[in-house]
Amino acid sequence: MGLGEPPQPGNLTQERLVIRATNQVGDILAQITNQMFAVKDSRDWSKITRLLAQLAALDADAQMAGAILGMISPWLPNLRDVPRGTPRSIRAIKMAIKGLDDILPEGDDYRWPTLEDSIQWIVDEKVAGRDTLQRLHGDLRKRAFTEGMQGSRKLLTNLQEALAQSLIDGDSVAEFRKRIQGVTSVTANEAETLLRTNTKQAYLYGQERSLDQPGVKDRFRWVYYAATMDNRTRPSHRALDGWVAERGTELHRIFLKIQSQFNCRCTVIPCDQKRADEFGIKTAADLPAVVRNAI
Repeated sequence: MGLGEPPQPGNLTQERLVIRATNQVGDILAQITNQMFAVKDSRDWSKITRLLAQLAALDADAQMAGAILGMISPWLPNLRDVPRGTPRSIRAIKMAIKGLDDILPEGDDYRWPTLEDSIQWIVDEKVAGRDTLQRLHGDLRKRAFTEGMQGSRKLLTNLQEALAQSLIDGDSVAEFRKRIQGVTSVTANEAETLLRTNTKQAYLYGQERSLDQPGVKDRFRWVYYAATMDNRTRPSHRALDGWVAERGTELHRIFLKIQSQFNCRCTVIPCDQKRADEFGIKTAADLPAVVRNAI
């Protein structure tokens, strides 16, 4: 007997997760901008450093949310909900993985994402133990505060330099705000790229963990590549949209390699034999030059 169905209390795609987390980053950066006026008067950077730590914690929590979505992805609505012949641009949206809508908490408290129903299902079905999930979250936090804080230290240095130059130039209130926003806007753009890349890798990790479980790997032996079809999509990613590969093959490894590229918005969706046959199973020998030249 296969595993039961996971809970589906909301609707969340990988891209929505990134957007939601990016919005939270924007909230923190706005707080940093406002707090800089107090720093200008007091030279007290303690609240700024706490906000920078929240940025690192948010990155870790978003990655953990991505891993949970990946773990439950094989059982959630996928290819069978999308009629064959649906335009690719629409199909990529309709085939998106569903999860919880409230993945990240509102407000200033960036804690463990509220994925308790999904986490409990993963534990009950022995996809992963709760201790494993806790260790994973701890590892992600540790890495975020090691790697993420490097970016935070860079931001702190840039803020300090901006403050010093502002004092030299005698900025007005409006000029000072514009100067600080110039610094934080660069961070916001970098944060979106980093969040998208990190959560994608966490998602793929969670998905592979589920697909390696007995009773799961035999049913979902194939994956469907769904590209986000717009003017930002790289040609090599666009060329793979709609392709199906058997897991463990060279083509599957290429799927994963392509998706590891910075700022990739594509996804791989597990599918069964019926859907794999319907869309047509490909091999690495079928790859066009545009993909071969990109790997």
